[in-house]
Parts: sequence; structure tokens; C-alpha cells
Amino acid sequence: MVSATSGEALQGGQQMSEACVSGTVQLPPDGNPVILLAEHQTTGGYAVPAVVIQADLWKVGQMRVGETLRFVRTTRAEATAALQQLHAQAAEVRPRAPEQAEFNLALLAAGVNQLGGVDEHAQAVESM
Repeated sequence: MVSATSGEALQGGQQMSEACVSGTVQLPPDGNPVILLAEHQTTGGYAVPAVVIQADLWKVGQMRVGETLRFVRTTRAEATAALQQLHAQAAEVRPRAPEQAEFNLALLAAGVNQLGGVDEHAQAVESM
């Protein structure tokens, strides 16, 4: 492949820059694929073998380092249907305000951590 601006051949997995969307899978020269999510750049110059459909982006965002996934070829109609189904499921979940009785104010004041654990002081308060 030849660069349109310099006339020199591009190296490695590089190619002419093209637009990127959330879900773009880029394949850099080291062979380790990169899936672009919300904070992605607007253009990229690596090979793009696939794009994750919008309905599955949340799954990619929840992956841990080293986890694997499998790509399945899909059509635009199937991708649209999957997104509509995801939106319908989300509409079924209605947020509600918790009742005051659901809070243990003593534990909250004592310092319950964000993971649901309780520090030593909170355990002492609870045992009183």
C-alpha cells in the first residue's frame, strides 16, 4: 500500500487513515487486537477486521484483561434488532428510590466502604 501524501509504502499493520466508531476493532502490527470504546480517536490507521455491534459494547466494556471473545458475523438488520431488544429490556427496569428503612444509618455514619465491606469502627458500632 502506498501513502497518498508521501509516496512511501506504509509499514507493519498501518494503512490509510479512516474513520473510527465505538466498537472498531483495530489490528496493530504486534497482532494484539484493540477494541475502541467511548473515548476512541476519530480516525485510525491500522487494519480493521471487525466492528462490535452497539448492542454488545457493554459486554466488551465489562471484559477483564486476558479474557477472550468470539466474533460472529451479523447483518445490519440483526444488529438493529439486537439494539432494539436491549433498549426494550432497559425500559423494563424502573429505578426506584430506596425507602429510609432500608438504610442502616449507624453503619453509613461509621464508614461502610464502597465495596459493601465495613471498617473496624463500623463493626464495633454494629455490635453495640
